[in-house]
Amino acid sequence: MSAQDRQILEEHATLVREMEQELQTTNSKDVGHAVPVLEPGVKEDNDNIPQISKLQIDLMVNSFAADFTRVATLQYTNSVGQARFRWLGIEEGQHDLSHKPDNDADAQEKLTRINKWYCEQLAYLAKRLAETPEPGGAAPACWTTADCVDE
Repeated sequence: MSAQDRQILEEHATLVREMEQELQTTNSKDVGHAVPVLEPGVKEDNDNIPQISKLQIDLMVNSFAADFTRVATLQYTNSVGQARFRWLGIEEGQHDLSHKPDNDADAQEKLTRINKWYCEQLAYLAKRLAETPEPGGAAPACWTTADCVDE
């Protein structure tokens, strides 16, 4: 194995270990009550989407960097899901909010916050891709110049 391939493999293994540790830490936290048993057909809430989003983006970018894949899809919830963005203080489902009239200022403000959050996820993905070298290639130009946009 070449030194470059060994480095790629070591970087991938490190990312996988870090994700495993983060997931173990999250799973061991006391939530203050017994975890409820869901009835058949009842889907779990989506309160972990922010954490899952970051992990999925990191895994995707690392898969590109390690040349494990060249194509990926990133999708949040179902196409007509009732995602509730509780971490943004929004209890209503996104789909229901999207059917409110345009003059419903509260719904429009909530939809704007939701869309801003999605844009932040896309920006995180773009930043991670910009700072990641191509497999077998040199570091991106923005590692050595001011071409990259700061957060």
